[in-house]
Amino acid sequence: MSNEIPQELLRRIAHAIRSPLGLIRGTVSEIQSGTQNEDARRLLDFAIRGSAQLERMAERLGTLARLCDPERSKEMSRSELSELVAAAVADVREVRSRKRIEIVVEAMPRVVGVVEASTVRLAISELVDNGVRLARERVEVSLDLVGSSARVSVRDDGRARTTTLASGAIVHPQADGTGLGIGLAIAERVAALHGGTIRLAHRPELGAEGMMEAELELPGCEAKNG
Repeated sequence: MSNEIPQELLRRIAHAIRSPLGLIRGTVSEIQSGTQNEDARRLLDFAIRGSAQLERMAERLGTLARLCDPERSKEMSRSELSELVAAAVADVREVRSRKRIEIVVEAMPRVVGVVEASTVRLAISELVDNGVRLARERVEVSLDLVGSSARVSVRDDGRARTTTLASGAIVHPQADGTGLGIGLAIAERVAALHGGTIRLAHRPELGAEGMMEAELELPGCEAKNG
């Protein structure tokens, strides 16, 4: 997705979704405010929630398009990775408050690196969100320092699945209907912009039925002293 055609296509698709979506949401909200029928209001509420999901999809496609822009400048700073992980988990908990999935964050070492904090936080939140969407009951998040690389691992107890990253690597199964893979594409792009990688695998040794693991690796990190 590094050339101009996919980037422009993503931008146009995002715009094409947003334009009619604004009209639909405005119309549905106006109808809802003018009706007293509870059944109708409940159905209209479903429509509003569905349009909000479409709006989020458009926003993420727009984000992916910006990340694919070769002329985009990065705002790099020395950041503590544990803070970015905690913030990303908090983002997902807010967005997925209706999902009754336990998110367990393991004790994290103090690791720092020169990164673009906003996009790394976004990449982690996309991996956690993906885990929450597909988990049965539980998602585990951990941060480790391996040599000079920080590794953020997100594990979920959902069933084994296969998917394909934007790079073309088939990394683990994903059943039909589990999503478009926008979040993984965003995370993979952020990793690549930092010289890092995304690894996805099934871990059969974890739990009764195994767990799916998504791992973001960022080079050039170190332990924070003091």
